[in-house]
Amino acid sequence: MAEQQAVAPRGHKVLTVVGDSFTPEGHRVATYITAKFKERVSASGTTWRHVDQEMKLFYYNKFVKRYTWVDGQEDQFKATWNTYCAKLYRDHMYYMRKKGTRPAYVSEAICSAWTTAWATERWQANAEKAKANRNTEPGGPSTGTARHTSGSRSIVEHTIDLERELARQPTCMEIFLKTHKKKDGSFVDSRSQTLHQEMTERVAQASQPSAVGGESQSLSTDDLNEIYYDVVGGRTKNSTLYGLGSQAKVAFDRLRNPVGCASSSSSGEMQSLRRENQELRSQLKSMDQRMADMDQWRADEEKKRAERDKSNEDLMAQMRAIVASFTQASQGSESQETQDPSDGGR
Repeated sequence: MAEQQAVAPRGHKVLTVVGDSFTPEGHRVATYITAKFKERVSASGTTWRHVDQEMKLFYYNKFVKRYTWVDGQEDQFKATWNTYCAKLYRDHMYYMRKKGTRPAYVSEAICSAWTTAWATERWQANAEKAKANRNTEPGGPSTGTARHTSGSRSIVEHTIDLERELARQPTCMEIFLKTHKKKDGSFVDSRSQTLHQEMTERVAQASQPSAVGGESQSLSTDDLNEIYYDVVGGRTKNSTLYGLGSQAKVAFDRLRNPVGCASSSSSGEMQSLRRENQELRSQLKSMDQRMADMDQWRADEEKKRAERDKSNEDLMAQMRAIVASFTQASQGSESQETQDPSDGGR
């Protein structure tokens, strides 16, 4: 993966979109996004889809004050940010519900609104469905739920590390082994072990000499990735691939999409993303205008207040002058009245 270079605005970090992940340090990006969820909350935000648009704009504004995109990736940047937020917000709200206590940054009114929504029959039914999906055993009965050793870092990040270690593009199986084996060398679950055994057998078969006594065939990275694709059963309905997650997008988009179809599909997706981005820009511009109008109103009010203060000071000065003049005149009058009458006859 060749890294693209870009000059970031002062104080900004440049992020590259790989698959549907941010690099570098996608896990730190995720932590930053989650922290912003705690700065402001939406009363309607029981899920990311229900978070009001103004709140999403607030979160995005915070994000682009710290991060920026590689040239040519603005649309992907926005789409990836939205994907991150949807997942992180879901996890954020799940742990809040699981804990069962109101966080300090959530008001009682908003917490009450969320609790009411979570108690509805429809919500409970969806929650049970999601729970069942999380507990699904993709490898079949008694194989356990899907597990890995990636930790908080995405598989894309582990792939980049592995590429640096190997000084070449790693195969899907190498990525799988890095993220599905424990420190002691054992696999995280029975499905991982079974997949490795089958993959080893398939590679051995594909490498056999084409003629008796000939040399074993050398398989390219694409050949090995094709075998992996077949062994794991292809992509799921959400375009992921067992053992690779979003890295499947990087590994198989070129292999599985004919040039014409890929270009047409990508063009439609890009147009949709551009429209969404344009709408966001318009909303941001409108928000900026409202903020500018508010700043102007405050400046006008401050100017009016200063003028009123000056007018009041001038009025007070005039009143003090009148009082001083009146006092002086009164003192003069009293002085004449208290003169000795005999002085006037002399």
